[in-house]
Amino acid sequence: MPLRVVGYIRVSQKKGRTGPSFISPPRQRDAISQWAAANDAEVVEFVEDMDAKGWKERAKLLRCVRLIETGEVDGMVVAKLDRYFRDQLGGHQTMARIKEAKGFLAIPGDGIDTRHETGKMLFGFLLTIAEGEIDRFRAIFSDARERAVARGIHPSAVAPAGYARETDERGKVVSPLRPNGDAEAVSELFRRAARGDAWAEIARRANGEGIKSGWDTTEWTSRAIKDLVRNRVYLGEAFHGEFVNPLAHKPLTDAVTWRRAQREGSRSSVARSDRRPALLSGLLRCAGCRYGAQSYFARGQRCYRCHRRVLAPGQALCPEPSYAAVSSGIEEYVVEEFFAQLERLEVEPFEDSSELAEVEDEIRTAEADLAVYRDDTRIANALGADRYVAGLEERRGQLDKLLRRRAELEAPFDRANGFNPVELREVWPELNVDERRRLLRSHIECLFLRRGRTRHDPIAPFVWICWRGETPDLPRRGQKGHVSFPPFRFPDAPADPRVAAS
Repeated sequence: MPLRVVGYIRVSQKKGRTGPSFISPPRQRDAISQWAAANDAEVVEFVEDMDAKGWKERAKLLRCVRLIETGEVDGMVVAKLDRYFRDQLGGHQTMARIKEAKGFLAIPGDGIDTRHETGKMLFGFLLTIAEGEIDRFRAIFSDARERAVARGIHPSAVAPAGYARETDERGKVVSPLRPNGDAEAVSELFRRAARGDAWAEIARRANGEGIKSGWDTTEWTSRAIKDLVRNRVYLGEAFHGEFVNPLAHKPLTDAVTWRRAQREGSRSSVARSDRRPALLSGLLRCAGCRYGAQSYFARGQRCYRCHRRVLAPGQALCPEPSYAAVSSGIEEYVVEEFFAQLERLEVEPFEDSSELAEVEDEIRTAEADLAVYRDDTRIANALGADRYVAGLEERRGQLDKLLRRRAELEAPFDRANGFNPVELREVWPELNVDERRRLLRSHIECLFLRRGRTRHDPIAPFVWICWRGETPDLPRRGQKGHVSFPPFRFPDAPADPRVAAS
């Protein structure tokens, strides 16, 4: 009987690359197919990870591992080692799961086949070299960032709103930021935030004045305004990671106004402070635009709706905005499907380590940032006592916030540890909403809600659950609504024309 394998194909950042340095998906597929033909193996499935830059974003690689763990395939084939991992921790941890499941890993481009002892030795040796190479690249990149920031260059993807900068023919930034025509309007946004105006009101003013964001759009939301006023670039700082130049360019606001703008005051978050958190927050998305759904209260009940439904009178960002109230049974439906999935798999909920790993990375970065800021006397001398102390307090507060978040993420699994699906159902009412949501995320990647439902229709045909490893293309953090995605079409859309048209 031939071996059954899964072929894993990865491109970290495509960005239009071609040529010999770009190992395209077809070339990776050919290498995997040639190995299969030479080893009497059948490639059951090719799994492609496009623009997967790190371990945290590579859910499809973990899906391949789960295929081995469930016995659906005997092993995994990857064209080159750097398509699998470049760091020893992630590479060896994933390999340990494959080995425990009695599977194997083959990497024909580097002569690795872990079915043989020499292949296992070669895997460990080449993985060490690969990590050394990536560490060297990181050191070179870190040195380049430090030198750029020292010259007053702010290494961001785009110039922030209110600023412009010069680039060469290759798109490389060659000058510090300089105020543009929107600079005074952006300064006014800071003044309004400092005096306590609502985020939504400030966003409406930005839309009305046509202020362009760094991505050359004029579409501002409350979230985008919050991100703008929290950016220290408007104090004249150029920064990237641990490197800071406090006098890089002309500021658009002063330190006192900036600090006051950070206060929550009596804005919208306080008005909802007594509301319980939403169970499906962070999971539910609008099928019309694929962006996250907004949770709010109306007539005393929780509702979910597409937050991109209206930009301004007569303008909509989403072509098919969706809506559902909790009275529709959407939360109960998702919870029942979650337990049904656990029973089908006959497993306990596994810990969703993606968000926890991200928080751990942020904690390490925050600790390093705090240490550099605290111990470098040049920063204190350049900023002055008041600004230095304010910066120190801000960094300590950010670290404390991340530590609390880590404790919150770990808590539900401490409480649910050891429960099978039946027992977990019994203790479910004792868990708070954050703990329940964390457990849902252990198996659910996201949910899609589509429009078209009337109050008399069941909710099930209008909700699609994407389980872990089934994620479609989604907006990424940082796109902030300026990128359009096609509507998500349910694979088993019903024949009802009214529903299908939605």
